[in-house]
Amino acid sequence: MIQVLVQRDRQHRPVAVEIRGHALFAEYGQDIVCAAVSMLVQTVVFALDELLALKPVLRVQEGYLL
Repeated sequence: MIQVLVQRDRQHRPVAVEIRGHALFAEYGQDIVCAAVSMLVQTVVFALDELLALKPVLRVQEGYLL
């Protein structure tokens, strides 16, 4: 299961997002659901950097992005 955990500050603004796990829709390397989630997360990271000039701090591991 893919889990998304959002940490918020006192004003309820998101300050950290943790995404982990696998969709288990298909075998490793063939899972289009995991591929779609990865693509969407990477798009958000690139948008934060390119459009908003925010430099996200990333920790990337197999099945995990913080």
